[in-house]
This record gives sequence, structure tokens and C-alpha cells, in this order.
Amino acid sequence: MAEMTHTAPDAQAALRVFKVERYELRALRRIRVGTGHIVVFDINGDSLRIEGIGTEDAEIKDLLKLAGASYDPVTVHEPPPEGEEREYKVVRADPWGHDRIL
Repeated sequence: MAEMTHTAPDAQAALRVFKVERYELRALRRIRVGTGHIVVFDINGDSLRIEGIGTEDAEIKDLLKLAGASYDPVTVHEPPPEGEEREYKVVRADPWGHDRIL
């Protein structure tokens, strides 16, 4: 399983990193959000960890929406229990072959 890690100076930069790097992964399946970081997993178990964005940032809603994750916009900014992460499932389904170049 491949693991990619990026560190961004702020939440806006982390969102830009996600927009570019998500295409290195296959179909996204879940996102773990912690305080100051996220970890995105694809169908193959490959992961993308981005430091610089977390539950406390307003941009986390944009990132979850962009990924197609199911989340409650009212509680998304609540911090997870100490030492834990919140996990969101990606429920948006893309048509078969959407990532193929013909």
C-alpha cells in the first residue's frame, strides 16, 4: 500500500494539495479527520495524509464536499475525542471508467 504525506502551511494550501493529489489515488472510500491533519484512503488501501487542515478549519467542509464524503455540517467542526480521529465515508459514486482516458 502506498502512503503519500504532504505538509501545508495553512488550510487553503492543504485544500489545493488535496485537489491535485487526489488523482493519484483510485476511488476514494473514507477520510479520517483529526486536529491539524487528514488521511484519505482509496479502494486499494493507499492513503494520502495532509498536515495543515483539520476539524478546526472552515475549509474542511469544502474538502469533504469535494471528496464526496457524507458529513453533518453542524457537527463537522467539533473536535474528536482526545487522541482519536473522526471518520467519514465517501458515498458519492462516480460512473465506471470516469478516470480512464480514452
